[in-house]
Amino acid sequence: MIRISGPKIQDVAAAIDGQTIAGVRYRSTGKIQGIQALFTSDAPNEESAADSLKKHLKQTFPLLRLYIEVV
Repeated sequence: MIRISGPKIQDVAAAIDGQTIAGVRYRSTGKIQGIQALFTSDAPNEESAADSLKKHLKQTFPLLRLYIEVV
């Protein structure tokens, strides 16, 4: 699972849920608690999926400080 933490998490989660980014499909687990959202991916390697997601979010939301980690 991949956890994203940061401001405007509702907007971030809506932008990612169901999207294919760099060949990896991300799905929300439906759990958004405070400033955190959990996602699953269809990637065989969660670490590489998290790295791809970091790059995408940095371009999409350049002003937000988001933390992405594999849990």
